[in-house]
Amino acid sequence: MGLGRCAFIGDLAMTTVAALAAPHLQVELLNEDIQQVDFNHPAEYVGITGTNLLCRRMIFLADEFQRREKIVLMVGLSLP
Repeated sequence: MGLGRCAFIGDLAMTTVAALAAPHLQVELLNEDIQQVDFNHPAEYVGITGTNLLCRRMIFLADEFQRREKIVLMVGLSLP
């Protein structure tokens, strides 16, 4: 059976958004699968990307950062 003809493509959303940031901004990337989220990071802006499968987690992360008065930017999410 197997997968037949297919291609696995890496998710470039996070790196694409970071590359589009203004040159004067310091950008740090974090992949939650590799590193724990620091909700007390001194960043003024927090960007969150993900797929619909991660919708609830993305909203949780946004809520936590907003409680800490961070400006949250989210991409890659579509709600019904």
